[in-house]
Amino acid sequence: PVTIESGAEFRKKRKKQKGSRKKPPKKRLNQNEALSWEEEHRTHIVLKHVFDPKDGWEDFEFFKDLEVEIKSECEKFGPIELFKIFENNPDGIITIKFEEPVAAGLCIEKLNGRWFDQKRLVVDYYDGYSNYFVEEPEGRKKARDKAWAKWLEHEEDEEDDENHEQLINKSET
Repeated sequence: PVTIESGAEFRKKRKKQKGSRKKPPKKRLNQNEALSWEEEHRTHIVLKHVFDPKDGWEDFEFFKDLEVEIKSECEKFGPIELFKIFENNPDGIITIKFEEPVAAGLCIEKLNGRWFDQKRLVVDYYDGYSNYFVEEPEGRKKARDKAWAKWLEHEEDEEDDENHEQLINKSET
């Protein structure tokens, strides 16, 4: 004969198994939180009006020099995690992510309103949605490629002159 037991009676009869304690749930990485710009502590800042993109059109070292100069000034406030110059943005935009929120706040406090290269800087926290990327204009791109080719030709001419001088010196000895 088959007997039907209520749920309470069945649970009483069931033997307790070893290690039957419930384990705490594993913490899962919240990917949306990890990739989000919304942080508990704000560390991203935006510097505006730092440069004129035209300044970098003639001087190939301009943006490299600018990065060194701005980075060295901002590192006084704390370690920098990310540094980006938006070379074609007409507003002269640089974004910086500090490792510590205190450093970002100090940087804003000290640099906002300060004059740099005859321009008044505007420094504030990144809003999380603005896209500062501007595509390089086609005419500017062609001019840059032409200048680069000219520079390369000049380098090759110098190397040829050096090689020619070395051959002459070897033949004389």
